[in-house]
Amino acid sequence: MKIAKLIVVLGGVSLLTGCGPGRKAQCDTLAQAQNQVRNTIMAQHQTRIGQPSYAQSHELQMMQVMQQSAQTMQAVELKDKTLQELQARLVASYQNSSTIYQNTANLLPAAGSPSEAAMQQVDTLHRQVDAGIPEAIHDFNLYCMGG
Repeated sequence: MKIAKLIVVLGGVSLLTGCGPGRKAQCDTLAQAQNQVRNTIMAQHQTRIGQPSYAQSHELQMMQVMQQSAQTMQAVELKDKTLQELQARLVASYQNSSTIYQNTANLLPAAGSPSEAAMQQVDTLHRQVDAGIPEAIHDFNLYCMGG
């Protein structure tokens, strides 16, 4: 009896939000891909703990993670036009992040300490690394929650 009530409540939420089963499934699929990407990025950041702050090797690894993230998001097949637009924004943002990490890697020496000027440039670029990602995720959440 409780399960039946839960199903009715969940069904009611879907109706209230305007999220039909097809859209909900696509939202769930894109959310799963985004969660996978987030976990991969966080795992890479964890490897940096205790390492030098300005390491070319880390920047190159992050560049690859961001490329992989863009590919993971691009691989999700969607029919919903709004979700396709949100997906494209995420892909573009991850590609932009990859380019930024490539640029920061180019500023850093393969070994040894970077110059003060290089560190300042890297810091400036790092502030731009997630440009567009939080906004796209916010819009995705609003859309999939029926907002």
